[in-house]
Amino acid sequence: MKLLISQDIIKNFPEMRIAIIIADHLRISKTNQDLQDLKLKTELEAKKKLSLEALTRHPHIIAWREAYRQFGVSAKKHPPSVESLLRRVLKGYSLPTINTLVDSYLLVELEYIIPFGGYDISRIVGDIYLEYAKGGESFTPLGLPEHKEQILPGEIVYRDFEKILTRRWNYKDCDEAKITLQTTQAILFAEAPDNRVSTTILEKASERLSELIKKYNEGKVKCFLFEPKKKPIFNLYFP
Repeated sequence: MKLLISQDIIKNFPEMRIAIIIADHLRISKTNQDLQDLKLKTELEAKKKLSLEALTRHPHIIAWREAYRQFGVSAKKHPPSVESLLRRVLKGYSLPTINTLVDSYLLVELEYIIPFGGYDISRIVGDIYLEYAKGGESFTPLGLPEHKEQILPGEIVYRDFEKILTRRWNYKDCDEAKITLQTTQAILFAEAPDNRVSTTILEKASERLSELIKKYNEGKVKCFLFEPKKKPIFNLYFP
């Protein structure tokens, strides 16, 4: 399996980097009390460091809002996933409880203010592509398996040979490749669209998530940093 980035995206986002985590031999649970306690602690720390008023001034949020603007999407109408998650917590709501793997990356997303997304590898068909959509492709949003959306021309999307995996880069994942209790192999991405999100932050977030995956999901983990401007194709190695 490969991750391939289109030359047009590399041209328009030359500073982009992608942190990749590949996890194998997973044993995912519905929930874990220690993880729930850690989520609560992370929520409280986030509220101390940031306010709703200051949210859009954070450099990571500015970076993603600018990236959305570049490919023609209103971040006010369709906020990047990490901004939506932070708004949820800063308004007094808890992080959702999905399963111990998804909960782990949502925690790290909140802690480092970078977006994470992931897929069940067994549900990926062929290679993974990050590219501009032609428009008109069908998309099944997470949690709505009977619902279909139409992708707009120019959206940045992840896709495999058969389907759109994520629309608007990190706005919404598909239902078909979601991580469930039955997932034993998963791939997760965290992107930096420009240098406002540092490589150091990407690496620290990846290390943090790797620790949580091993502790709460019993997985074997490999972390990689992919710099598409050096090479647009990344071979995905399993641990």
